[in-house]
Amino acid sequence: MSRLLDLILVLAVVAWPVCLAAQDGKAAGSSQTAEAMNVYQIDPIDPDVVDRWKPIGRTRVQFLVWNAFEPGTGMLDLRIEPSKAGQMVHGVQRRRLGLPLPRALRFRVWTDATYLWVVLGDKKGARATSRIPVEDLKPCQWCDIELPLDKTKPMGVGSARIHDLDLIAFLTRESAGEIDESPVRLIFSKLEVVYPKGVGPTNPTFTKQDLDQTIAPLGKMLRQIDALLAEASNKGLDVRYPTVSRTVLDRFSREILAIYRAKEPLRTKTKAEFLLDCAKRTQRELEDMIKNPAQAVRVPEIPLKNLRCRQGSYFAGDRPVFLAGVCGWFGPQYFPQLSATGYSVLAIEVGPRSMLPEEGKVDPAGARGIHGVLDSAAQHNMVCDLLVSPHYFPDWARKKWPGTDATGWRRQTNNFMPWTITDPHFRRVIAAHLEALIPQIREHPALLSYDLINEAWYRLIPDFPARQWMEYRKRHADTDEWQALSQMVTENVTEFLKWYIDQLHRHDKAHPVHIKTIDTPDVLSVDREAVGEVLTANGMDAMPSWPDWTGRLAADFAWPFLRHDFHRSLQPDQPIMDGEYHISGGTWPMPSSYFRAALWGLALHGRDSTACWVYDRVDDVSLYWHPNGVEELGRAALDFIRLGPEIHAFQRQRSALAMYYGGTQTSDAYRACLFQDLDVGIATEKRIRDGCLEDYKVLVIPFGSRLSENTRGRLDALRKNGGQVVRCPAGVPIQQVWDAVRRAMDRAQLQPLVRTGQWGIECRSVTLGRRRLFYLLNHRRKVTRVNCQSDWTLEDALDLRTAKMLDARKLEMRPMEFRLIEVR
Repeated sequence: MSRLLDLILVLAVVAWPVCLAAQDGKAAGSSQTAEAMNVYQIDPIDPDVVDRWKPIGRTRVQFLVWNAFEPGTGMLDLRIEPSKAGQMVHGVQRRRLGLPLPRALRFRVWTDATYLWVVLGDKKGARATSRIPVEDLKPCQWCDIELPLDKTKPMGVGSARIHDLDLIAFLTRESAGEIDESPVRLIFSKLEVVYPKGVGPTNPTFTKQDLDQTIAPLGKMLRQIDALLAEASNKGLDVRYPTVSRTVLDRFSREILAIYRAKEPLRTKTKAEFLLDCAKRTQRELEDMIKNPAQAVRVPEIPLKNLRCRQGSYFAGDRPVFLAGVCGWFGPQYFPQLSATGYSVLAIEVGPRSMLPEEGKVDPAGARGIHGVLDSAAQHNMVCDLLVSPHYFPDWARKKWPGTDATGWRRQTNNFMPWTITDPHFRRVIAAHLEALIPQIREHPALLSYDLINEAWYRLIPDFPARQWMEYRKRHADTDEWQALSQMVTENVTEFLKWYIDQLHRHDKAHPVHIKTIDTPDVLSVDREAVGEVLTANGMDAMPSWPDWTGRLAADFAWPFLRHDFHRSLQPDQPIMDGEYHISGGTWPMPSSYFRAALWGLALHGRDSTACWVYDRVDDVSLYWHPNGVEELGRAALDFIRLGPEIHAFQRQRSALAMYYGGTQTSDAYRACLFQDLDVGIATEKRIRDGCLEDYKVLVIPFGSRLSENTRGRLDALRKNGGQVVRCPAGVPIQQVWDAVRRAMDRAQLQPLVRTGQWGIECRSVTLGRRRLFYLLNHRRKVTRVNCQSDWTLEDALDLRTAKMLDARKLEMRPMEFRLIEVR
C-alpha cells in the first residue's frame, strides 16, 4: 500500500532542470546588500490562493502539488492559449496586497514563454515595471529571480514612483515570431518581498507556547463532555455520533504535539482550532439530545456478520448496508478505538511471504494473525476486506526462480505487481498461498471480500515469452506493432486475473473478489471493462479530489464519480469497493465539507465499501493528518448504516442520459452530464454493440472519440428513433457544453423529478416505495442559492442526514455542502 500517489502527480515536475540565475555575480535569491533582511512570504501557495490570483487575457490559473522541486508546497500554474496573429497581454495579477514598499521582490519561476515581465502598483494607481523581459530569466528552466525596486521604472515617463505595494502582475505578450500557437506555461513556486530587518510585516508563527495556550481549555471541556455522555447514556439515548467526536478529541489532543513537531507549525494551528470547535459542537449536541430526547438520532442495530451480495450491494438480512472505515495494519488492541470512531469496515492484508516462509512449508502464524484480527472485528461489529496480494512475494522463490521477475526490472519500477505474470513458478507460489490461507478463514463471519492485487497497474516490460509475442503478431498482422504490444500485455493481465480468481474459487466462491485498480485515467495494462467481467466485484484505489486545481469547481470529483458510474452501468450486479481510498492529499488543512462530500458523493454514485488509507502519520496522505477528516469518516460510517435503504435507492436508479466512454476530453464531457439533474449512464463500444442504446434517449460523445462503423450506425438509429446525440466540441467553455446537453434533454423530453438547472449543482431524485427523495451537492467554489423545482411539495422536507426540517424550494448552500432530503 503505497506512496504511488506522489509518483503519479510529480512526473511532469521532476524532469525539469533547476536554474539558479546569476545576479551581479551572486546567486539569485541572495540579498543585494549584506545588512540583515526581513523576508516576507506573500500568499503561501496553497488551495486558498485560487481566490486571490486573477487571470489576465487567455490565461487559466491552475495549481500543482506534490512536487520534487518544492516538497511540501504548492505551485501557481498558468496555462496560456496564445494566438500567433494576436498582440494580447496574458498572465496573472494579485490586487489588494496592502503592503509597505519593499526593497525587492523575489520569486521562483519556470516558463516556456520567450519573455516575462513584472508590473507593481500602489493603492493610488501608480505603476512600476521591471525590464521587459525580466533580467536573468532562462526559458524552460527553473529560475530564482530577485527584482530590486530601485531597478524598476515608472509606467510612463514623468509618472510618479509607487509608494506602497498593492498590486503584482506577472505578464507575457503574444507576438508573431515570438510565441507560437501552442499553449504557454508559467509556474511560480515562491513569492516573497524583502525589507530591512525590523521593517514591514512578518510571517505568522505558531509556537509550542501558542499551541499549549490554544488547547488549554480542552481538558475541562472533555470532562464536561464525558459527564454529558454518561447522562445521555443513562437516559437510554443513542450516543454513537457524539462518541465518534469524543474519540477523535481523545486521540488528537494527545497526538497534536507530535503533529506540530513533524510538520509546518501553522498547519497545526488549524488542527488545534478544529479540536476546540469539535469539543464545543459535541457538547452542544449532547446538551440538545438530553433536552430534546425525542429528536435524538438513533442508529439501528444491524449485525454485520455473514453479509451477502445481491442487487449489486451488501445486505444484512433484507437491509442494504454500506460500509466505511480504514485501511492499514491493525492488531486486536486497536479495535476499541476503531469501534468508538464509528468504523464498520477494515482493509487488512496477508501475502505469500507470511504464509510460505520456505519452499514446501506453511507458517500457520500468518493465518492465525489474520484470524485474530477477524475475531476482533466480529466482536466489534465490523467486517474486513482481505488483501491477499502477492506483492509481498517470498524471497526464497525469487532466488530459486529468477523468471518470476524475468528482466529484473519489475521490482525496480512496478512495486505492486513486481512479478512476471506469465511465469509458471510465480503462479505456483500464488496458488500455494491461496490453498494455505483461504480454507482457514473462508467461514469467518467478519470476512467481507477478497482483494487480489494492491494498486493494479502493469508496466509494458518485455518479460513475456518470445513465442507468445511472435504468435500474437501473426494473429494480429494488420495491427500496428506497438499497439499490438500494448494490447497483448493488457490481455495477459486479464488472462492472469481470470486464472487468479479461478484459483481462489477453488476454495471460496461465496465472497466477492476485486482488485485495487488505480482510480486515475492512466491505468497501465488494466482493461476495466474486461476485468469487470472476470471478477465478482469492482475495486479501486481512488485519489484525492480536493481542490479542483483548475479553479472551476471546489473539488474535482469528475474521475472518481465517473469511475463509479462506469462500473454501475457495466456490472450493476457487482458491489464497488475501495480498499485504499486516498481521500486526503497532504498535510495542509482540508475542509470538513470536502471529506463529507467525497464520502457521501461516492456512496450515492455506487460505492458499497470505503476503507480510507491511514498509515498513521508516516505517510503524508494518511487520513490521520486530519482530525476533521477522521470525524467525518466516523460519522459517515454511522450515516451509511442508518440510511442504507435510501443510498441503495440512489445507486439503483437509471436515467435515459448517457455518455460514451472515450475521447480525449472525457472528464469535461462527464462534467457536462453530471449537472443535468439526472443519473449518468456510461456507454462503451461493447455495450453499444450489445444494444444498450435502447435504454437511452440522450448520448453525449466526448471530443476526440473514435467511433467504429458499427457504433456510428447505431447512433444513426438512435437519432431516427427520436434520440439525441451531442458531440462535444473542442476548446469551448465547459458551461457551453453543459448548455448543449441541457437543450438535447429538453428536445428528448427528459424531466427529472426535482430540477435545479444550475451548472455546478448536482441533483438526483428518486422514489423509494411511496417515499420521495432527492439530494443536492454544491460543487461550486462559492455560496450558491439553489432553486429547486418539482411537482412535489418541497416546502415540507426533512434533511435525513441531520434530521432537521427545512424548506427545500430555495436553499443557500456553501461550497461542497451536501443535503439528503425527503419530501413529506
